[in-house]
Amino acid sequence: MSCSVELLNWLEECYAEEKREKEGDYWLSFKKDIKGKSKKITFGKTHLAREGYRRYEYPDIHYGYKILCQKPFNLKKSKQVPSGGKWSEAKICCYDPNPNKNRIMFEVFIEGIYSYHGMNLSIFKNFISSNEITIKKII
Repeated sequence: MSCSVELLNWLEECYAEEKREKEGDYWLSFKKDIKGKSKKITFGKTHLAREGYRRYEYPDIHYGYKILCQKPFNLKKSKQVPSGGKWSEAKICCYDPNPNKNRIMFEVFIEGIYSYHGMNLSIFKNFISSNEITIKKII
């Protein structure tokens, strides 16, 4: 009995996804959520939803994702956080598949303030593949 290469690859991917989710990494779940999207999509469980931003109050995907960093990342100075800082946990607010952007927006709670930042998806993928970042589903 022989199996096709496609079937074996699919089985390996399923096994890897199951293992990651048991370990608390929901990268493949996130990829499925954003696959094939042509418009910006929003995720639930963020501060923006509680603040009455309509787009986030009624998100496209009701659950959310939390970003966890193995080592704290530097936070760029912004209007919300003029002194910058370090962050090790954030929540994904949205994903913009626009070819000119292809970014996620995430919120960081630092110094008692929510600060919003973006990251190119390819950079985000690199951090995940190098195990610098993991993501967890928030239900």
